[in-house]
Amino acid sequence: MRFLFVVLLAVLYWRPVGAQTLEPGDYRQTMVFGGRVRSYTIHVPPAARCQRQTPLVMLFHGGSGNGSQAAASYQWNPIADREGFFVVYPDGTSAAPSLGILTWNSGYCCAYAYDNRVDDVGFVRALLARLQGSYPVDPDRIYATGFSNGAMMAHRLGAEASDVFAAVAPVSGSIGGITRGVAYRIPAPPRPVPVLIVHGKLDQNIPYLGGMGGESQISNRTDLPVAEAVSFWRTNNGCAATPATRRAGNVTVDAYGSCSRDAAVVLYSIENGRHAWPGGRMPVAATGDVPSYELSASELVWSFFEAHPRQRPTAPPAAGNAAPRIAAGGIVNAASFRSGSVAPGELVTIFGSNLGPATLASYQFSPSGLLETAIAGTRILIDGIAAPMYYATAGQVSGFVPYAAGRKECVDVVVSANGVRSEPVRVAVAGSQPALFSRDFSGTGPGVIYNQDGTVNSRENPALRGTIVAMYLTGEGLTTPAGIDGRPGDLRPTSPVLPVTVFLNGVPAEVVYAGGVKDAVAGVFQVNARIPLQLAASEAVSVMVQVGAGATPFGVTVAVR
Repeated sequence: MRFLFVVLLAVLYWRPVGAQTLEPGDYRQTMVFGGRVRSYTIHVPPAARCQRQTPLVMLFHGGSGNGSQAAASYQWNPIADREGFFVVYPDGTSAAPSLGILTWNSGYCCAYAYDNRVDDVGFVRALLARLQGSYPVDPDRIYATGFSNGAMMAHRLGAEASDVFAAVAPVSGSIGGITRGVAYRIPAPPRPVPVLIVHGKLDQNIPYLGGMGGESQISNRTDLPVAEAVSFWRTNNGCAATPATRRAGNVTVDAYGSCSRDAAVVLYSIENGRHAWPGGRMPVAATGDVPSYELSASELVWSFFEAHPRQRPTAPPAAGNAAPRIAAGGIVNAASFRSGSVAPGELVTIFGSNLGPATLASYQFSPSGLLETAIAGTRILIDGIAAPMYYATAGQVSGFVPYAAGRKECVDVVVSANGVRSEPVRVAVAGSQPALFSRDFSGTGPGVIYNQDGTVNSRENPALRGTIVAMYLTGEGLTTPAGIDGRPGDLRPTSPVLPVTVFLNGVPAEVVYAGGVKDAVAGVFQVNARIPLQLAASEAVSVMVQVGAGATPFGVTVAVR
């Protein structure tokens, strides 16, 4: 009766800050630096009202762009709202800034900022100091990414501000080159810096192989190749010389491991990729390159950042100190492993230390048929309410967020092990936080999806267009009838209060059913969708399920023929 539930188990303060608001939204602000009025926009996510410390991502626009254009094109705000981090969109400089055609001084490029030797590294440092004095920024989770000239800036900040940035992710940039006969390359930073590089092999603005881009509209210069950037960061971080390589479609991933302080270097090369942000919006200008949609650079970069907080030396725990400790960013969706807000009924996993027994203890049902709220002396308390428990070990525990959380804006999460409680971690409550279960329970790749005939969907057993597939998720939020904590779904069918939509490779799919699962506990739900006849066949069709304003993260796929 509870087959699916068993299968899934196997897989798987707010504080006031000066005069600045923590109400969600975009806030345009200015400051004076270097004799210039500099501008930026900060996006505040709903979770910032609840979190004591919030990660921050700085996104640097490309040459001739601006912060507003970057926000619209690269779609970071929905991810920030889902995951709970600030996004800051600084503006570069120009002789005519009102036109919004701005550049950065990356050391050898570009245009006004380079020609006037604008101190953009100094500006970024001053901006971060201002933000940290006004918002609850986590100093160990500050990151930089950017596109084109902004990617060059991200490289430079990784080198010259490694004391501030925990990791950087340049998209279609270079570490240096030659401008009007003057050679430049970013200096070696004093510490390892995790770096993710994304670059299209057909880029004609900043060529993958280096040299002078035939379509560059910024300046007459040559760029160093991507291989030199990879070698620079790999050497600096003390990584292995040979990467682990994998390929999916037109995307090749080279991951360099065994790095000092886990400062990984990862390269995503897109065979047919041009000078565009992968997964971004189509360019407005007719001359702009069309993005690749085989991956979402924004989702990819955030996943990399989330896995690489700044590592600081820590003192060993005192002898006999066995108090549970929840890791920073350690409260995640059990299907996607994404942190941020929680939703009522969502199955969450909590990572940390001393959380539970040394060996795995699995769920149990009470005589009344509900999931027990304690396993081997371990409990998860959500604002004091004991959550139905899924499993518990010393390093991670899992349970369902009580539906009562839906009446609150923020909740305190505590893990209790044998009567000893962890420090509370405050998180925001979202209306929904949907995530698809994947077959290898990594949060990406083929999903836990069944074809219309009841067989498991796979590349060897794809679904036919026009047929119905069944997908399994968690995080749908409140239900009707109201969900009962820990109650098996076959006893009381429910459906999400919020509307459900499905997209396959961006194509809308008819939703045939969305609701509880007969063989699972309340909090795991099923969506049946009909595969559109016009959908192109592929062994890895991207699946996105939207529940209200919440959407599943990019990465789970279904095979279609």
